[in-house]
Amino acid sequence: MGERENAELNNHQGDVVGPLNVSRPNRIGSGDFQAKLLHVEDHDIVARMTKEMLECEGWEVETCSDGEVALEKISGQTRYDLLLFDYDLPGMNGLALVRRSRKLAHRSQTPIVVLSATTLEAAARHAGADVFLLKPQDIGKLVETIMCLVSKDKPESGSA
Repeated sequence: MGERENAELNNHQGDVVGPLNVSRPNRIGSGDFQAKLLHVEDHDIVARMTKEMLECEGWEVETCSDGEVALEKISGQTRYDLLLFDYDLPGMNGLALVRRSRKLAHRSQTPIVVLSATTLEAAARHAGADVFLLKPQDIGKLVETIMCLVSKDKPESGSA
């Protein structure tokens, strides 16, 4: 993301914080099921803001800033309930990560969100992403989107 996009993101910070501070119980981030997310973003400010926003929901967020490092992580056996990729990454772009993730048996059904300033929704979906969000416009939809994706087929609180 360039300086212009960083400025736009900073200009939209009020938009990000406002709608996300809705008081609601979060069964996904509490109780028996603690969602774990892998966020791959090479811009430190965006990565930190996103991590803080998602951790406020009770989710565990692991971050990395390089596509090759992300590939090592998704190839490993660590449980991730959702993968969140930027497109423009050093080492390997986000769409390549989506395609590689879908080829791994243990990641083939893991929900994937591409959050990018590059308009490539059709390509992201073709690669296997479940959702494409455009930043900074759609960042306010991120929590709700993730909540919907990680709650599918997850046990309700108190069930075995």
